[in-house]
Amino acid sequence: MATTTPTASRLSLALRPIATATMLITVAPFANGDDWKFTPSLELKEDYTSNLDLTATDEESSFITQVLPGFTLTKQGSHLDVNVSYNLQYVDYSSSQGDDATNHLLNAAANSELIDDHLFLDVRASASQQLTSNRNASNGGSVNSSGSYTDTTTFELSPYWQHRISEDMTAGVRLTYSEVNFDEPATSGSTATSDTSGLDFKVFTETHSSSQKIHWGINLDSQRSDLDQTSDNESENIDISVGYRHSAQLDTTLTYGYVDNHLDDPTDSTASAGDFWGLSVDWAPSPRTNLSASYNSKLQSANDYGLSFFHRKRHSTWTVNYTEGITSVRQSLLSNIQVGSLICNSDGSNCTLVRENNPILTEDQLAFAVNVPTTSLINDRFIQKKLTANVVVSKGKSTYSLGFFSTDREFQTGSAPAEQDIGINLSWAIQLNSRSRASVSYNWSELEPDGLAKDTVNGLSLNLSKALGSKTTVNIALNASDRSSDDSSREFSEQSVGIGLIRNF
Repeated sequence: MATTTPTASRLSLALRPIATATMLITVAPFANGDDWKFTPSLELKEDYTSNLDLTATDEESSFITQVLPGFTLTKQGSHLDVNVSYNLQYVDYSSSQGDDATNHLLNAAANSELIDDHLFLDVRASASQQLTSNRNASNGGSVNSSGSYTDTTTFELSPYWQHRISEDMTAGVRLTYSEVNFDEPATSGSTATSDTSGLDFKVFTETHSSSQKIHWGINLDSQRSDLDQTSDNESENIDISVGYRHSAQLDTTLTYGYVDNHLDDPTDSTASAGDFWGLSVDWAPSPRTNLSASYNSKLQSANDYGLSFFHRKRHSTWTVNYTEGITSVRQSLLSNIQVGSLICNSDGSNCTLVRENNPILTEDQLAFAVNVPTTSLINDRFIQKKLTANVVVSKGKSTYSLGFFSTDREFQTGSAPAEQDIGINLSWAIQLNSRSRASVSYNWSELEPDGLAKDTVNGLSLNLSKALGSKTTVNIALNASDRSSDDSSREFSEQSVGIGLIRNF
């Protein structure tokens, strides 16, 4: 097992965003300099909080000063899409309870076509502060109760090759290398945060893109992730599928295969190794409506099963998404934009459903995702059942969003109690005039781990932004958070007010 000193770990974390941004640029052999857009920026924020550490007693107020220099880098083209957003966040506390900090905030992605129709390369990376345990106090940000967070980076490099064997048949191979690293991972314990590296190897042959009524495919998927502190995670899956295209609107597929999740004693017998069968149905009665349903007799990490519904009207978009499968914290952290989210224009119009993880967003797009919290940073894999529902309504100058989630997690080696999360996200934004925009959002969630106290969290936020010119925006925010609990020592209440100035150059 390799060991890393805390100083070396922090230095590696600091250099990773720069190295990633450099890699995203160098994967652009076809790029024309005129296609790139580079925008440096500077953000200044001053907040006042009534309860810095979000404690039940001995509340201490504090001013929080933040300075965030950064940049965005975008490129949209036929052979390359790039979207990089980076900020260096310096945080200063007036209270002695807060430890001044310097953080990296990165969200970067690139899709490149290196050889026409054959060789492709995807690169993705992120840097953020993650709550080490969802039992810790949180108001949705990371500057309060900062000791409950750890600096987290993710990196994913995925080259893949595909070749059209005949008019109707395509074959391909994809190799994905990924890392999830924490600033100071715990050194022992079943619930320790652990740096991980992973390798995913996929081979496929398929005729689904053909116009024939009958289509088929063969898929091989092997995943392995190496954990510094505990045993490795592995899974293999091989299957063959045969489908029948009843019409342009209706398609059904039957699958048979074998899966081994390498779980010695899973909590659900359908997660054990063995052969399986599956059935999926895709129905698109109109360009604005789609319903997909799938079932597998075995739970897998490579293929979730569930239900996805999407319907878009003139002023609204409705989605329902249910998945059940085997996953882990590292897989959640690698998926910045989850399947089932909505990608919409910034005004909430023209929404589309996310069908694959982490799409590249254009400059004027936003991801409307139900805010499902990530589980505690636990090495263990878990069986997850997740239901999300979302509606976005754009009417006149207003955009309304309503989301619901329900998540059950069963950890597979007894490292943590099973968790049940439910919650509601509600927001309203209005364009007051050409320069001013206001919004209000409310979040309610309830976490109930087996055998532990149930927590209920309420959050209310009001925001006002005004453009002072084409490159300068000022923001004012009022926030209130409250947690009630069966354990009174876990309760807290916090109010904050803040003002921020963003300047693009």
